Amino acid sequence: MAEALKIESLKLSERSSIEISTIKRNTKIETMNVICRWALTVSLSSDLPPPPLAKEDKILREIDWKIFAGDYEHLILALLKSRMVQEKLSIDNETLNDQLRAHVQRGLSLIASQKHIRSIADFAELGLA
Repeated sequence: MAEALKIESLKLSERSSIEISTIKRNTKIETMNVICRWALTVSLSSDLPPPPLAKEDKILREIDWKIFAGDYEHLILALLKSRMVQEKLSIDNETLNDQLRAHVQRGLSLIASQKHIRSIADFAELGLA
């Protein structure tokens, strides 16, 4: 029987933690899980695959999967798996966890680099673009 796919937590690098702090400061959104969910959707909206994870990235923080995903657990898993199939990636736990981290990391970088994001409204418009 195939092992069920499982994500325990979202691991965040030092760079990602700095970008979250920047986004929090600019938008006044205080919860990391909300910011990281937005980051995931921003990254998934790109047609290009996220850059590979740097093996030397030091993990600074972790968000428990249940906290990160909340009520959207099944939707987030479905979106990630769909993207992995589209990119012809192996559907296994390690790749699933790596892809979650890579997409969130890319999304955080994209959001943090947007100098015009100075409020929650600006942040929300980014998701609608």
